[in-house]
Amino acid sequence: MASIWDYISPSGSGSQNRSKWLRDNVDQPISEAARYYLGAGNSIPNLLSMITEGTPTESLGRASQASQQMFAPDQSIMDRITSAGNMLGETLNVGAGLLGTGQAARTVGPALEDATRAVGRDVAERLNQRGPMPTTGMNAANFFSEGAKPVNTNIDTLREAYQARADQMKLAPADRIQARMDRKRLIDQDYQSPAPAGIFENLADKYPRNPDQAAKLPLDDRARVLVDRRDEISTRLAEKIRDAGQMDAATRYFYHSDGPIYRAAKNAGLSDQEASEYLKDFSQNFAATSPRTKVDENIRNATSAMAKTAQGIPHRQIVGPGSGGVSEKGYPMMTNPGGIHGQLLDQVISGEGINTMTNTKPAMFGANMVGNRSGVTVDTHAIRGVLQTLNDIDPGSVPDGFILPEFKAAYRKDPTKLTPNMIADTIGKQKIGEKGSKVDAQTEYPLFADIFHDTAMKLGADPAETQSMAWFGLGGDTNLKSAPRTVSDAFDERLDITAQALNISPEEAARRVFRRQIPLLGASGVGLLSQFDGQSSEGY
Repeated sequence: MASIWDYISPSGSGSQNRSKWLRDNVDQPISEAARYYLGAGNSIPNLLSMITEGTPTESLGRASQASQQMFAPDQSIMDRITSAGNMLGETLNVGAGLLGTGQAARTVGPALEDATRAVGRDVAERLNQRGPMPTTGMNAANFFSEGAKPVNTNIDTLREAYQARADQMKLAPADRIQARMDRKRLIDQDYQSPAPAGIFENLADKYPRNPDQAAKLPLDDRARVLVDRRDEISTRLAEKIRDAGQMDAATRYFYHSDGPIYRAAKNAGLSDQEASEYLKDFSQNFAATSPRTKVDENIRNATSAMAKTAQGIPHRQIVGPGSGGVSEKGYPMMTNPGGIHGQLLDQVISGEGINTMTNTKPAMFGANMVGNRSGVTVDTHAIRGVLQTLNDIDPGSVPDGFILPEFKAAYRKDPTKLTPNMIADTIGKQKIGEKGSKVDAQTEYPLFADIFHDTAMKLGADPAETQSMAWFGLGGDTNLKSAPRTVSDAFDERLDITAQALNISPEEAARRVFRRQIPLLGASGVGLLSQFDGQSSEGY
């Protein structure tokens, strides 16, 4: 994609023959647009001549002002180019209207105005940014071939948010901004009213099963016991969830935050479509940044990646003060070479999506968060919960392959004592598929998921709800005890903290976040750490 930087930079592809670059990337595309709107024979010189010849002083005056605006003192280059673009667009509109060229001609003005403004953004961002310059840009041709598209590149607003978060990180945890207890909630707690959605696919059909049911499972067939004792385990798991009082608890609705987030986006000024797109993108970015991450960090990181992506900034590029490593300060992510967050974000941003076969948990987590609760997020909580429930039924029945090497002897000696730290709680993989296209799939995943599906049927709940209830209700068993909170609660608190840190109203904070101008900020103070201790959406 051609960029104005190719023309300006001495090393750019357009620098050696600037006349040709202008002809190919400016004159020709706009001429083609003119011919499309006004008929054959109307090149850009003809269009300008037609508009300016014989038109009143008003049109020519605006053109002159646009020229002067390009060199206005005491203004940034972005402001100068943007103002000139506004005036030039008005010039074309006025002239075309007076000449009677009709509505089609008047469309060229706004398009050229938007294209000029985009060029200004392109130049300004490149002059202001830190680090290596991106390799892509935006030019007028895109606006005629693809239509004018608003681009948010308010990098100063974004940098201000990262700076505010970094400033908070300098303080002792107890001194950091906390959410106000008496705040007005911007994200509601109506978990029974979902976001509008079409018909969801059945996520259970997406699990990476070995097509050969007689084949050995990974790690010497260690998970075969989950197939053989599936009904026993699900029955006992359902009893434990009921006994924990989870059926009527708010935590049953952890994966019901789609409605509240959608409505908050609408209240922040987004259209129906924009709010739906925000929810979908948040769910995918939330899933991509979920491995080995606590929920409130997970939310911050997801909105950080979304803000950068919306503004044309690579998610790995450091905009704020930085942590001294690969992350923004206060937004710790595994985006180093081989880092799981970086890999999954790359898949999401490219449009490819998270691979269900090789990264099943985050793929299911993202689908659950957008409102599809037909599948199970099998994470550390779920794996430990199932294996400890099996051991409750029959002490010593947990296969050797699920016990970490250093605890094998102790478990054999006293199988009634199975503590969470003794369990090898990762999902086993094996290669499946046709010859030449085999993938390393998490084929143990569906065996744990099947138990939760059966448990859900016995409880009269959704599969995702059942995993959530086990997560929060069995924390004492899994050593991952979590406070009774939902994503909506955490998101709402982050909005209030963001508003305080930036000295703006909560409503303005919500507008900026949902418009993807800034990420959510948030404290990791004493109170918050105790509430979220162990509450992680990890699954590896």
